[in-house]
Amino acid sequence: MATSGLFFLSAPAWGAQLNPCDLNSDGVVDVLDVNLGVSMVLGTQNCTSNINGAGVCTIVTVQRIVNAALGQSCVVDSTVPAGLVAAYSFSEGSGTTVADLSGNGNTGTIVNAAWTSGGKYGNALQFNGSTSYVDVGNGASLQLTGSMTIEAWINAAANPADDGQIVAKSDGSAGWQFKTSPDTGPHTFGVAVSADGSSRTQRYSSTTRSLNTWYHVAGVYDATAGILNIYVNGVLNNGSLVGTIPTSQFNQTVNVNIGRRTGGFYFNGTLDEIRVYNRALSVSEIQADMNTPVGPVTPDTQPPTTPGSLTGSAISGTQVNLSWTASTDNIAVTGYVLERCQGAGCSNFAQIATPSGTAYNDSNLLPSTTYSYRIRATDAAGNLSSYSNVATNTTTALISHFVTLTWIASVSPGVSYNVYRGTTSGGPYTKLNTSLIGALLYVDNTVQAGQTYYYVVTAADGSGNESGFSAQATAAIPTP
Repeated sequence: MATSGLFFLSAPAWGAQLNPCDLNSDGVVDVLDVNLGVSMVLGTQNCTSNINGAGVCTIVTVQRIVNAALGQSCVVDSTVPAGLVAAYSFSEGSGTTVADLSGNGNTGTIVNAAWTSGGKYGNALQFNGSTSYVDVGNGASLQLTGSMTIEAWINAAANPADDGQIVAKSDGSAGWQFKTSPDTGPHTFGVAVSADGSSRTQRYSSTTRSLNTWYHVAGVYDATAGILNIYVNGVLNNGSLVGTIPTSQFNQTVNVNIGRRTGGFYFNGTLDEIRVYNRALSVSEIQADMNTPVGPVTPDTQPPTTPGSLTGSAISGTQVNLSWTASTDNIAVTGYVLERCQGAGCSNFAQIATPSGTAYNDSNLLPSTTYSYRIRATDAAGNLSSYSNVATNTTTALISHFVTLTWIASVSPGVSYNVYRGTTSGGPYTKLNTSLIGALLYVDNTVQAGQTYYYVVTAADGSGNESGFSAQATAAIPTP
């Protein structure tokens, strides 16, 4: 019997229950309650007199159990969704079996599939495309003859020459299938049902599947309405239909397999959050499942590796350019936390930036000043790596550069002068002065270190008549 709502544990087994989050009634909401809640969810154990006097505890969707550290409320939805006949979160993370969280006892036996912490929601199973699968048997709840919905999070690693079965109760002649397939040319998703023991009707997605990309895919067969639909990432995605949609489906007698069908056609990649229903789900229900893990998610507690070889280069009196080698993570590195302190031998580091890549230019610094840097990586769960090595750099002294120009007076009487500058020999040139220059000297203090400039001078009279350019002078500004 399933119940819905908060955990309220009754006095006969647990004592006074003043706080529904205090699952073990010790007067404190702490990690022990979290662990107990998780075990109750995964164990599908007898909870008589423990949850509102209910019988067997068949909890599937956990919205919140307890997280005292974050101060979250204790809200648990312990209702088995209507029509759910099998559900696999793959949250175990180890071992040779996977629990059916629908409460129907369709435990899966793992054959050659590998555990990974890089699932869509925590742990998942990786399939090698040749020998990996999970056998979940042929229990009574899986022997469907009417409507059904199959859902999974899918991340393909390779393009097989033929179908890659995600979940199937099928052999070479008939039965339902949920798969990736090149049947229409490109690799798409597909769902199939059989009217009898020798036929198969198939619907393909219009989306072409990419490798190493997570997709939520749902196949929906509505026997009453005569509909066979496929949804990708919560949106109807029907492509071609092959065959006539039957009014009922043939129950093939083989076992349900995850990662293949009876006889082969293995999936290559990672699968997570698999659900099978004996009814047609609505689009809102599919979207809700897409955004909700089957069961409690195993938290990611593994930090990224330490960033390596942090180095810096003081390129001026105000800037240090930094670079480092990338970190790795069991799921994904989301960025880096860069810290800096000022002064020789300093240790009071403070965060200055959160770069996403492996380089950062630290500007607006003080000249002739020593700065030390360290960095660490972070992931989506907020895990932080150890600190990198410390890189120490001293900015250069601030040097002012200028160019002094002089020239011989024009033979024409009563003239003044214009000074022009360019960065390419022979021009084009830009006039530097805003008014005519009466002297035979001009100081250009707008030059930049490391740049070469080219100068010319013209003579101009009071009527605005201007001579041609003088001979060109060149000035190369040193780099400090």
